Amino acid sequence: MERGHMLFRTTAGLLLMAVAAATARGQTAEELLAQAQQMEKEGASHRAVKLYQTFLEKHKDHAQATEARYRLARCYDAIGLVDQAIAELKTVAAADVRSFRNKPEALYLLGKLYAGNKAYEEAAKVFEKMLAEGAGIYEDEVMNLTAGYYAILQKYEDAAAKYNILKRRSDSKLAEQASLKLSLLWLKAEKTDQAIEAIADFASAYPDNKQIPDLLLKAADLCRRQGKFDKTISICEQLRSRYPKTLEALAGNYLLGLCYRDRKEFKKAADALDQIGLVKDYQARGLAAEALVQSANIYYSDLRDVPAAMKRYEEAAKLARESETERKTEILEQCYFRLGEYHFEQKNYTVALEYYTLLRNVSTRVNVFTRIMQCQEALGQTAGADVPVGEAEVELLRKRIADNPGTAIAADAEIFLLDRKFNESLRRKLAVAPLASEYARLLTAYPAEVLKAEHREPYIYAQIGTCLAQGTTREELVRAIAAFEKVLSCGGEENPYRITALENIVISAERLGDRQKAASASRQLFEISKAKLDAARDDKALEQRTLEYLRTWATRVEGGMIDSSIELCRRIIEEKGPLSDLSREARYYLGELLYLKRDFSAAAKTFQEFVSIYGPRQDARGEVKDAPWRPAKIDEKVEQVYTAAIRVAHAWYMQGHHQNMVAAYEWVVRNFPVGNRHMPEAQYWLAIELGKGTQGQTKEGKRKMADALWKNVVGPSMDFDDSKFLRTLHPWTGSSDERYAEAQKYVKPAILKAGQIWSELGDHDLAAGAFRTYLELYGGGEKRPAGKRPGAAVAARDENLDTARYALGREYIALKNYARMIEVYKPYLHGMRGDRFRVSALRLLGYHAAQAGQQDIAIEAYATLLDEYGENRVDARGNPIPLPPAMRLRQDKSGGWDGIRMPAGDLDLGEVRFALGLLYWRAEDWRQCMRTLQPFLDDPKLAKNKYRDRALYMAGQSCYRLYDYATGTKLIQTLVREYPRFEAVEEAYVNAARGCAETKNWSELDLLYQTFVREWPRSDYRPRMDLLAAVSHIGQNRADKGLAMLRSLAASDAYQDVRADAWYHLGINQTDPAKALEALEKSVQVFPRETSCLAAAKAAMKLGRWDRAAQLLDMVTRDFPRGNPAVLAEARSLLPSVQAALAKQKK
Repeated sequence: MERGHMLFRTTAGLLLMAVAAATARGQTAEELLAQAQQMEKEGASHRAVKLYQTFLEKHKDHAQATEARYRLARCYDAIGLVDQAIAELKTVAAADVRSFRNKPEALYLLGKLYAGNKAYEEAAKVFEKMLAEGAGIYEDEVMNLTAGYYAILQKYEDAAAKYNILKRRSDSKLAEQASLKLSLLWLKAEKTDQAIEAIADFASAYPDNKQIPDLLLKAADLCRRQGKFDKTISICEQLRSRYPKTLEALAGNYLLGLCYRDRKEFKKAADALDQIGLVKDYQARGLAAEALVQSANIYYSDLRDVPAAMKRYEEAAKLARESETERKTEILEQCYFRLGEYHFEQKNYTVALEYYTLLRNVSTRVNVFTRIMQCQEALGQTAGADVPVGEAEVELLRKRIADNPGTAIAADAEIFLLDRKFNESLRRKLAVAPLASEYARLLTAYPAEVLKAEHREPYIYAQIGTCLAQGTTREELVRAIAAFEKVLSCGGEENPYRITALENIVISAERLGDRQKAASASRQLFEISKAKLDAARDDKALEQRTLEYLRTWATRVEGGMIDSSIELCRRIIEEKGPLSDLSREARYYLGELLYLKRDFSAAAKTFQEFVSIYGPRQDARGEVKDAPWRPAKIDEKVEQVYTAAIRVAHAWYMQGHHQNMVAAYEWVVRNFPVGNRHMPEAQYWLAIELGKGTQGQTKEGKRKMADALWKNVVGPSMDFDDSKFLRTLHPWTGSSDERYAEAQKYVKPAILKAGQIWSELGDHDLAAGAFRTYLELYGGGEKRPAGKRPGAAVAARDENLDTARYALGREYIALKNYARMIEVYKPYLHGMRGDRFRVSALRLLGYHAAQAGQQDIAIEAYATLLDEYGENRVDARGNPIPLPPAMRLRQDKSGGWDGIRMPAGDLDLGEVRFALGLLYWRAEDWRQCMRTLQPFLDDPKLAKNKYRDRALYMAGQSCYRLYDYATGTKLIQTLVREYPRFEAVEEAYVNAARGCAETKNWSELDLLYQTFVREWPRSDYRPRMDLLAAVSHIGQNRADKGLAMLRSLAASDAYQDVRADAWYHLGINQTDPAKALEALEKSVQVFPRETSCLAAAKAAMKLGRWDRAAQLLDMVTRDFPRGNPAVLAEARSLLPSVQAALAKQKK
């Protein structure tokens, strides 16, 4: 967190000293990189560039080399070196995304720079690569930009494909815009059917959008131009019925008239167009005049009714003069020309001359110079008198140039024509830099005496500089400055273009980043203006301009110019006296210059003098009389006094005088609290003082500091549950007012620090309120990862939002308010992937959501971690392969994840996987449980995980419940083989043996039985193992031994299910149906299962006991709805035949 005392920009001298000192010490690569990053953060991009270049030269193989190259490109961009930025970013773009986390940002910047250079083809390629590799949070914006570039390149199909994808993303804020642009795209491509379909989709999805009438109008016009008059009429009728009071409906009527005209129905067309012009509500709009002109044209050219046409031209001209239509000039031009020609033919020269003159006054392109002279001659006037300069006059000037080569007459004419061309290019927004060479030609085309006369030479150089300054390249700006400097070298003090040249040098040097040249030119401007002011002291406008020059110069001084600048400020103070505004500014900037020189005590003294001279009156103790000061209004001068007072504290801090710094802040709080934008800074550091020393580290001391931070910096109320709480905050808190932009640097840390302290003290309600307020002010609230409240300040990405959201969730956990915690952490499920707390937040969300009974949320949280974190598979080139959707565990596939996993770091993915499997186990979702836990079987990364034994067992059990005995047996056999001390190992042996029995793997079952009997001969699970051993004997043709064991178990006092299974196996191994049914009935009676019921039913069928068979089959489907699907299916298939046999028997 940067201290407020360092908010004022660091001087060049200080930075150079720091760099030199660091170099002398022999920096490590990490120190050099950190210093470069610090320079970049402080906005010292030129120096950051040098440091990054040094780092890359000395440590090109460093792990952070790609990151340094990316940051170097950003700095190049910041100082206007676009080509160098692009070159570095092209290298960065080839980096592996796994080793360079900022690759999406690098590609995004590269694409934008290409587009800025109008290299749209390259920009589109970069963005396509970005989309293919995963654009992350930029995906929608990049897709939108790519479509736009394709549209510029007239690759309409490619552009439409992007817009179609984007418009279907209903959760994207660009969906509506994409749908609109798709409509405009097809209109631009003049593909009528696609355009109409796109507009229909847009209107259906966004019926309240204000652009719909305009789209319909454009579609109607396109249809008309393509001769599809029926479609035009249909669309225009829709406009009139759906949007009757819009300008587009009016334009639709206009198109209807044009359609009738194109269909040769001239009278009908004229009547329709006249109706538009006659409606009073439309007359103030330019379209009414346009309609009357079209009607007049029809009467003039098609209906041959000239008087009727003239009447409409007159009315159209009147309406056009009173409207603000873009075609006002063209309409007046046509009307005046037609009317002038009509009256000229009627020999009504006075009226004709009036119309021709009006025609010239609207900057017409029609040359009526001959007509005007003819009218003037007919009226006895001097031909050509008072005629504005037009093309005819231009030809005359060209003739004068040819007739007077090398003379002042020719030079003035050429300069005039070039200036005319320059102004026309500016008006039409054309490039003017090429005109510099045409001006430069004049310098060699005319003798020196002609150029020096009338200050032609400095004027030409000024125009050369002005043309080049409008360019876009660095070379053009350098040449512009050189041209302006030539202006200063010729003409002397009488040169009228000197001020303009210096002002342009300041602007161009700023664009180049040459602050020293800008400061030098600014100082010359100030000195010239000051000299004039000395001669005209009462000229207020000149005084104000001199003040502006002083500010411009003083804020650009650096390096070796500081000492001379200090002397100049002192001279101004001495000459002008304290009552002069110029002296006031000089005194203020004297303090700043002393600060830059690192003479901090002198700077503090100067700022204190400024406050005492230009601030309110003070008493003998230096306190404001009748404090606090309440200025009538907070204007620029009051702001300057407030800033000077706070700069006193800054200067003492830099001097290392802590006591004076605190005293300065306290003075500001006591005397200047009203409307002072620096109050948050002063209150913040005074609150921090409360936490220092032994007393400050006690609970009471910490509480005082937290309360002071909140009440004095954020807001007086701590009633966070009040519905009007946000209105109680200080005016600067969360304000979007640019005046309070710097205040947020103190408000934000004050909120977070207060919340942290309250949390440490156990005041979790207050801590939660603080963090919640931070999110409300700067992050859109606890339920949204972005956005703002009305009037809130939103700037670049605020990294502290991550801290606030995570901390808020932890406070809700401490308060056991799990519902609120879930709402705070839910945005992590589908976004916020760059948040450093995301992994921890998702783990907490999974655990506490499960504890709160929100199983679905818990499952999504754990599944998100498993899907999005870990190692990626790579292709032959080593590029990561996105995780296929079919392999993703998360049920909700929304969120825009590109499938590329992020590094897991310290995250124990095995623990997360086990937790997710356990949730599925408890929910009895056996399939998902098995899918989640099965990787514990053969994934090497999970081989030593502490949860592997339990995971294998749960996965195996899940397989058994799905009747997938082959997979389940493999899982449980692995468990008993590798974890002989598993807490439920005896039960695991039973299940392993059961799986072997189901899969008829008798040898493995025998081995399991022998081991079990040897290790746990008196286990409670021994009867179950004996049962399975008996089944194994029967399966291996040792029926006598197996049946004997079964009869012994059936007659024993073992568990009911064991005895029931013994009777079951005795029954199915009987060849006599009656004995089989008897044994199976005993099994059903002791512990019914779907298998024993089915087997008993089949035995009953063999004996013709259809009623019992029906009962048993019905029992299978009724009592075991979630039993073995194969058994249930067989029972259902047998039941109809049994029921039929039973019905037949009853007959």
